[in-house]
Amino acid sequence: MRSILLPLLLFATPLAAQEITCPQTLSPNAPGFTFVPRPSPTGFSFRGAEGTGPRPFSSISVVEGAPSDILTDPATLVPDEGAGGRMRPPTVRQRWNISAGSPRGYVLVCQYVGTAAVLARLLPPTTRECRQSLPVNARGTISDNGPRSGGCR
Repeated sequence: MRSILLPLLLFATPLAAQEITCPQTLSPNAPGFTFVPRPSPTGFSFRGAEGTGPRPFSSISVVEGAPSDILTDPATLVPDEGAGGRMRPPTVRQRWNISAGSPRGYVLVCQYVGTAAVLARLLPPTTRECRQSLPVNARGTISDNGPRSGGCR
């Protein structure tokens, strides 16, 4: 009886929404992502010259539209939570509510330290929100050091 009950319980349990997270380092062959070597200069900030070595994850952006819009005119969304006011250490948490959907769709854009190149992924229409957590230093600005995360579900 137990051997029948367990598979039935597993089958009856609704599946949780799949979490889509940015790879921790930039890779042109990241599964499920498109490598964009030169996105629109007006849409994504970049400071400094391109260097060598691994590129650690920096932050995310959420774009309304198709992945091709990243190259021309990205409609980068401002977070619904965590974008205003003074940031306080140790972290700032930002959230985008995209549950209302868009006929154009949404794209998760993963940004990396020391490069203008990004990884982009079209989000499934069932995606409800995107979140990121960034380290904040004592001056109330984003720190270069500390744990970072970003993704959508």
